[in-house]
Amino acid sequence: PTPTTPAPTTTLFRTPKIVQPEGAPTPSSASLPSLPPPTTHYTTTAENRIPKIVHQSWKSRDLPASFKKWRQSCVDLNPDWEFRVWTDKENRDLVKDHYPHLLKLYDTYDVNIKRIDMVRYLYLHKVGGVYIDLDFACLAPFGDLFEGKEKFLVASQFPDRIDYANAFMASPPSHWILEKLMDNLEANKKKQVLAATGPSFLSGILKSSDPEGWEKLPMRRIYFQSWREHLCNSLENCKKINSKKTWNGILVSFWTATWDKKRGKSKAMNNE
Repeated sequence: PTPTTPAPTTTLFRTPKIVQPEGAPTPSSASLPSLPPPTTHYTTTAENRIPKIVHQSWKSRDLPASFKKWRQSCVDLNPDWEFRVWTDKENRDLVKDHYPHLLKLYDTYDVNIKRIDMVRYLYLHKVGGVYIDLDFACLAPFGDLFEGKEKFLVASQFPDRIDYANAFMASPPSHWILEKLMDNLEANKKKQVLAATGPSFLSGILKSSDPEGWEKLPMRRIYFQSWREHLCNSLENCKKINSKKTWNGILVSFWTATWDKKRGKSKAMNNE
């Protein structure tokens, strides 16, 4: 018998296009296109890969000068990418409109950074794309770093040991790793920040998950420096170091830790 041609793969997830021109009001999260119910078993399609959108978050549209400069370095080097800053109000709207089962948890967290941690997982689950903290700058264009990627992407925050921070993450929408993270938020809500929603929480989930579902990117390409090293405190100095190294750095984190009042204002924010 003549073999039949298999039916084309059904597109299960579509990447919503969100455009946020500088100075223009951001549409409500309620306007995000409705996606099918999440599932831990879905067929990968071309449209289910990492979309070209970068998510960041701040309490308002009024960013500190250093954050504006670092963010703009990424915008300038990646003109074919979209960049969105979510405000505190939009974060809660996202939870209320699209994840109502998490709203009570969101509202009752004891510190705000836990809310910020939670919603960065939701950005990637709902829309997909790349999440980076506002204290990241770009040393080079993204290029093909995320091209064709179908896995959940992270990087260790240290060069000499494995410890995945949630300051950088990338994913297709509705990835099962993100569902696993959301499913475990409630059980960890009373723990200290890092273990409740942050790097320790993320690292624990990843280490207990099928490694076929996620990928570790080179630390020096993503974070460039650990918060213990402080190799450079300005974008210009980081670029000079990058040009002399073989790391091929794409991003650099200045580790401002604005959520931790005990650490005070970082040198990098003073230098920019």
